[in-house]
Amino acid sequence: MRRLFAILLLVILPGAARAADSLLWLKAQWTPVFVEQETGFGDAALDWLKQRLPDYRHETRFQPLPRLERLLGEQQQACTASLARNPAREARFLFSHDFLRMPGLAVVVRDDSLAAVKAHGDGQAGVDVAALLRDAALDGVINENRSYGAALDALLQPVPPERLMRLPRASTMVAMLGASRVDWVLLYPFEAAAQARALKPPPHLNMLPILGQRPVIASGIACARSAFGQRVIDQVNALIEAHPAAPWQAALNALLDDETRARMMMH
Repeated sequence: MRRLFAILLLVILPGAARAADSLLWLKAQWTPVFVEQETGFGDAALDWLKQRLPDYRHETRFQPLPRLERLLGEQQQACTASLARNPAREARFLFSHDFLRMPGLAVVVRDDSLAAVKAHGDGQAGVDVAALLRDAALDGVINENRSYGAALDALLQPVPPERLMRLPRASTMVAMLGASRVDWVLLYPFEAAAQARALKPPPHLNMLPILGQRPVIASGIACARSAFGQRVIDQVNALIEAHPAAPWQAALNALLDDETRARMMMH
């Protein structure tokens, strides 16, 4: 009788016996967005999404960004939230509507340097980095292994090391700023906020937008260009459209200062 019931169940409900499709989420380590062994705000956003995609068996794998892109092109059932949208990537992968919205790069300064740095700016439009670099009284630091985009890289690259400090990692920049070893750093506001929270006492920071830079970086979920990927993208788009308040952004919003959060709401 039990065997007959099982056969009838398979005939009536063929989907009941089908194993859930495996969906591989590829992540690139970027504190505090995606953090292996911890939960960054990007991890929290993806957890929100995965809870609402119950038809899949979700797996996660951290990879360096170049390998992540290669794997996404090879794996038919892979997706990521680690890729910023650009024409080259849109030609290779499928992208959802904007999912993660993050504040753009900022000049981060202490209170005592705020007026001097702001003097090289245009009010709310942002700091003129070219003018800032010409000010010998203000010392800055950047990450030597990071590209800041073509326009900023062209300004930063020719500046001699005695005028602009370069570090192999960004993780100590706020500590240097708090110790008054430098007057400004180039960081994303959420990076600066996370570093500040780890210090005792945390320094008060000012996140100043940069003239000519995007105030908000927005990107969607990217999936392999396949029928499976299109199905995931369609489901993700439906979830984004059904939740205009973007509750998955809560973990990021909690990191941001009031001014940065207000600027994001304007764009």
